[in-house]
Amino acid sequence: MLPSIPAGGKTLVYSTVDGHDIKLDYYLPSKQEGCLPAVIYYHGGGMTAGSRRSIGFQHWLYGEGFQKALPESTSLDTSRIAVTGFSAGAYSARAACVYATPKPAVLLTGYGSAGDWLLDHWTTGRPPTSIAKLVDLNEVPNLLADKTVVSDDTPESGIMSNRFALTVRWELDGTFLDGSLGRPGLGAKLNKLDYAERAAAIPEDLKPAFLQLFVTENYPPSVFVHGTADEVVPDQESKHHYEQLKKLGVKTELLLVENGPHGLVDFSSGIPPRPAKGSVEAYGRALEFVTEVFNAV
Repeated sequence: MLPSIPAGGKTLVYSTVDGHDIKLDYYLPSKQEGCLPAVIYYHGGGMTAGSRRSIGFQHWLYGEGFQKALPESTSLDTSRIAVTGFSAGAYSARAACVYATPKPAVLLTGYGSAGDWLLDHWTTGRPPTSIAKLVDLNEVPNLLADKTVVSDDTPESGIMSNRFALTVRWELDGTFLDGSLGRPGLGAKLNKLDYAERAAAIPEDLKPAFLQLFVTENYPPSVFVHGTADEVVPDQESKHHYEQLKKLGVKTELLLVENGPHGLVDFSSGIPPRPAKGSVEAYGRALEFVTEVFNAV
């Protein structure tokens, strides 16, 4: 059963692709007036699964003030839109910073992917990560044969749908790039090359998908939160993006959570899991960064 939308939230269908509705949950302020900023959140799920209402939703992003219908005296300030993405959702957020017109005002990612898709981590097979145990790899043949995309496919546990088995299979085989971009053999091709040679070897039609190749001085201010013990999306992803922007003179900040795992939660603490030590402080500083950018616009 799909977890219900929190009180005050609403859902709309903003696009339909091949008969499949693409849905958006949104939360509106009730007590403020004027032209207000907005935060757009892209959920994760390994490029295969996840849900806009899964356990990974960062409820702290909207807070207590975003609960009721938008007052008539309130409007959206399109010059102050923050894009946020967590885990694989960071791909969409980063893509908005590269390709959207106008660009978002600020980017915030949490343990986010796509900061550097040329790392060995994405081109080589590796042992299963801790979250691999959440899925059954026997599901893979059925998923590949069915080819059905389901948006509201989060199980009752709210953790992950069976579609995540595809991501785990890619990780084990070193075919994450193959599966994400629909190009069999891509990972193996890049893996034969030294890291410095890989960008030039990307097929021309796929280069736009490697967002790190299109980071310029016009990129919006960005803040990155990442755990140093992340085995699913290495912290090198955030470090690479941070260093890129720093060299270009773009306002940026890197907030590393020491020994923080993927998701920045401590599953050993029970259900629901507690935030990893230091993560609450890092998120707090990240929101301060966003506010500083908004105030400067």
